[in-house]
Amino acid sequence: MGLGPFRFTNTKENLSPVLGVAGYKVILEELKTTVPIIAVGGITLNDAESIIETGVYGLAVSSEITNNYNVISNFHKILLKDRAQEQIFKFDKN
Repeated sequence: MGLGPFRFTNTKENLSPVLGVAGYKVILEELKTTVPIIAVGGITLNDAESIIETGVYGLAVSSEITNNYNVISNFHKILLKDRAQEQIFKFDKN
């Protein structure tokens, strides 16, 4: 599930309130969900590590990648930091 925006972005009209790192921490703590939460909205490479540390499952970074395709490997390193292998979420088949 996408949750954001992290910061102001021009890619969407009528934005919800900006969350920032603190907003993600509070919301994730309150939700206590097993549903993967993807941080969205104006995220840059410089933001990635602090946002991941909040407990989100992943990041949506389309504008950052569109502006500089070469950052993909840097995002990959941050997302896999301190993990032995990539984790994949699977929904129950009920």
